[in-house]
Amino acid sequence: MNQARRLPRIVLTCALLWVLAPLTACTAQQAYGAGQNWQRNHCNRIPDAMERTRCLQSAATSYREYQRQKAASGPARQDTP
Repeated sequence: MNQARRLPRIVLTCALLWVLAPLTACTAQQAYGAGQNWQRNHCNRIPDAMERTRCLQSAATSYREYQRQKAASGPARQDTP
């Protein structure tokens, strides 16, 4: 399966985690960790070694670093219809 076909599934899964996380009463850090575990599992199924390595490097971002990157990118954009 190529990268373009996997991306919508990854986005959908992340969106579902984002929506369902408050229902499970877990913290944002726990939700982030669950998402990282899912991503690592996904990465380990990639047959191409270089692509798998890139994927695992992306999944290795700590929650603290994620928060720094999020803060540096500025306020979240709110789309209004």
